[in-house]
Amino acid sequence: MKTTAHAFLRYLFSGGVAYVVDVSLFAGLHLWLQLPIAIANVPARAAGAITAYGLNHIWTFRYSLARVKYSALRYLGLWLINTGLSTILLQLLNDYSATSFYTINLKAMIELLLVLSNFTVCKFWVFKKP
Repeated sequence: MKTTAHAFLRYLFSGGVAYVVDVSLFAGLHLWLQLPIAIANVPARAAGAITAYGLNHIWTFRYSLARVKYSALRYLGLWLINTGLSTILLQLLNDYSATSFYTINLKAMIELLLVLSNFTVCKFWVFKKP
């Protein structure tokens, strides 16, 4: 139980770093470069995912470097599902918002929910110990 609690705290920190990378890049691409939501969301989520994968692989779950391809393929599958959910929800909810600033708040809330909901999937599937 204690190791799970420590892993969860490390996961929250890793997720927080990835969250800042993701939301900041999305804000830059969408607000400043005026890219459409779906186009801005994918590279922002990719940058956040690369950050999260690296931190989770090495530090959070202390997964074997010898098994990178297995965890990377699983993480890619999880990323594809989450990116689809994030993009669809963001686009649907944005249709009801009045400003782009509100879009950034929506993005932040959606990504926070995804970070929190993925701990169990990462622990017991992506970075499952052999």
